[in-house]
This record gives sequence, structure tokens and C-alpha cells, in this order.
Amino acid sequence: HQARRMEGKVAVVGANAELSRRFARHLGADDVPEGTWTIDNAYYVADTRVVVAEVLEAGTVVRGARAIVLVYEEGHKGTFQEIKHSYETWKDETDADVKLCVCHVGSESNREHQEELHWCVEAGFELVFAAIGEEERDERLYQEDEGCSGVERVRIALASETWPGMKPKAGVGSEGQGRTSNLQEDKQQEHRSAEHKADDEDDSWLDMETMIRRIRSAKASNATKSDDERRKEAEEVVYSLMSMMGLDADEV
Repeated sequence: HQARRMEGKVAVVGANAELSRRFARHLGADDVPEGTWTIDNAYYVADTRVVVAEVLEAGTVVRGARAIVLVYEEGHKGTFQEIKHSYETWKDETDADVKLCVCHVGSESNREHQEELHWCVEAGFELVFAAIGEEERDERLYQEDEGCSGVERVRIALASETWPGMKPKAGVGSEGQGRTSNLQEDKQQEHRSAEHKADDEDDSWLDMETMIRRIRSAKASNATKSDDERRKEAEEVVYSLMSMMGLDADEV
């Protein structure tokens, strides 16, 4: 289908309105149910719009969002079923690049969520366990699970996306260009191998496949890296994508 215009929006959807708003605040949004969260790292700054929606109004809110975060609470089976059924009603309305499902877990959680994990895999969501609104316990989850849990994991995933109006920081242009050289070589190799059978449209699709493979590869290697390395990886992915697409900050 035709690509939809994407906004710099993070749509947060949950059956428990208070929990969803608590998550938005924990993420860093300056207001709820709609506010701004600024990604500010060593390489770029970008403002995102964080919008919290209950399941019944989610179909409208998710349109145009670059990222979708579903929020539910462990031990409350109904909240997961509600977000699951809600997603089925509006999944064709979104082309979000980042899809996360955040489960708020208690301090005695065994985190055995086979049904939820299976659904997330099928629907293309990453399941993230977090202690929403409990910053110290949430940080421990992040450390104990080697960066795979916690709200910080959500921040890293969102920072891997390209956002409208993102502004590179002074002095990172040539450095970022050097980091993307390997990705550019891979892209050129892909183009050469497909040139004899692909038209311009096919080449564009090949570019997209290359980018997706790189992102998946980076995500898969996260478990073996330190916190700083993971953050750096997320930031570098953004510049790699921009370089491969031939964009600068003003064009994103």
C-alpha cells in the first residue's frame, strides 16, 4: 500500500490510563496526555511528540506515528487482552517503524509471559519488562537484564529511529560519515548484484531491506555489549540510515 506521511510522534496505548500516563512521564514527556520528549545524545537532538491514548481512541492517535508503545500491567490479564484486541482493529492504520509492548512488572515477578511473548513476536512488537514510575527498581531491571528491560531500553529503541527535524550536533558530521562507510559499501554491493534484474523501484526496496537487516543485526548483538556501547550503537544507527538514504537533518 502507499506509504503514509510519518510524524514525529510516539503513540502510547494502554487499557489503564493512569499507568500509560505514568509511563509517558517516566520516558521523559513534559506533559500528559500529550507532551514533548527531547532525544538529546552525543550526536543529535530531536523533539518527539508523545501522545497517550486509551484503547478505544487508539485508532485515531496511532495514524502517522513513527513509534507505538503498548502498555499493560502484569497480573492483570484483562489489560493485555484489551490492548491486543485494540491493536487488531487499527493495525492496518499504521506504518510505525518502532513497535514496543511494555509490561509493568511487580517486585516479585517471575516474568513468565509466554502468551504475551508469542503474540508480540507474531505482531512484530518487542516485549520489554519495566517498573514504570519506579526509577530505581527500573534501573536495576535494566542492569540485571543487560539492557533488554527497563524504560531505558525503550529510550534506546526510540533513539534508533530517524525523527523529523533532528539536528546533528556541531562537529559530528565527518565522524558520522566515517562510521557509515561500511554500510554504504554493503549498500553499493547490493545494488551491483541486483542491477541486471532490478529497476529503480526495486533498488529502492533493496535499500530498505539492507537497512532493516542492519537494524536487526545491531539489536541482536545488544546482549553482549555494555550500556555505553548500546547507547552509542543506537545513535550510530540513525546516522547510518540518514547516510544511506542521502538525507541531511533538514530533509528528515
